[in-house]
Amino acid sequence: MEEVATQGGGLTRASDLIAMPVRHHYVADASLSEKGLGYHLERTVFCDVNWQACMATGDVERLLGQAARVAASKYVERIGKMTLGLIGPAKSARHANTIYLAPFGVKLLKIMGFSEFDSLPEEEACGEVSCGVESGFLAARYAEREVRGRLIMRWFWDVVTEQEVFETEVRDYVPRLMGKRGRWWGRLFYRLTQVNFHKLVMWGYHWWVRKNRRELLLCAARELEGKKLLT
Repeated sequence: MEEVATQGGGLTRASDLIAMPVRHHYVADASLSEKGLGYHLERTVFCDVNWQACMATGDVERLLGQAARVAASKYVERIGKMTLGLIGPAKSARHANTIYLAPFGVKLLKIMGFSEFDSLPEEEACGEVSCGVESGFLAARYAEREVRGRLIMRWFWDVVTEQEVFETEVRDYVPRLMGKRGRWWGRLFYRLTQVNFHKLVMWGYHWWVRKNRRELLLCAARELEGKKLLT
């Protein structure tokens, strides 16, 4: 087992929890508002983990919050690997958060462009990072706001259920496939196509997070250790 020590020994005490196999369950939900705004929520709950037994609440929040940032930084890259390179990010750093239809490495269509993942001060405590949907074929060409929705990721300790939770959420998304007027056939087409594809992609992404939970938490721990943010 790999250990990461801190000045106060917080991570050393938590190393067993990071490495231990845990049970989990996954749920997903999707809806479309009357105004035509898409909403998605995917949740993985890790059971049998008692962080509070070995770490202070503030350290747990910082560790899981940093793990959310680490996982988010791999999101676009994971899409490319899940689709065997059919769609994925550009190789240039300038467009790292842009997803293209790019079979055999040839960029044919810009599917979706995101802003950089960031977290607002009030979101730090809940381990939440988010980015805006700014452009691309699947984003509405006409919208009231410049941002066509937000992709949110959070990793946190639920003090009510005493469970570790990883969530992804799409909020206020303006889908282009629904059409500008949002007629019933446009809504149906959107549900049958993009909604189902999104569910498949997010199921695969959450599977990757579950499989690599230990590595993601250890990476987050090392980063926090370097910043001396754990007690």
